[in-house]
Amino acid sequence: MSESDLGENLIFKKQSGEVLEVNQKYVGIKSREDAFMSINFRVPKEDMEVIQRFFQSFDMIEPFKMDICSTGDIPIYFRGISPVLEKNEIGNKYSFMALTVQESVKTPEEIDLCHECTGCGLHFENSSQ
Repeated sequence: MSESDLGENLIFKKQSGEVLEVNQKYVGIKSREDAFMSINFRVPKEDMEVIQRFFQSFDMIEPFKMDICSTGDIPIYFRGISPVLEKNEIGNKYSFMALTVQESVKTPEEIDLCHECTGCGLHFENSSQ
């Protein structure tokens, strides 16, 4: 696949068939050795409402897929979202939110349902534990 064949969007696909596309210029991805990824969205406020609505309906460790610029689906699990922050840099207003996901390298039973780290600032626990 040549560079010209690559798309410009990250595409998130729920098992229900619902799809969210976000232009790569608004997204930053940080990967860690433990298969966790932080996907940071820095978008205009009106776009954030759509992104936030899409991810708020997820359950912990719900599987879904991500396609980065038409390179193919990556199976991942939802791990949490940060609160939305409103920012203003030199007259440029935007919204920021971090999504934490885990690459699908383990079965749902093997995934630790508690998470707290200093890197992403998220904390959540499964109430059944």
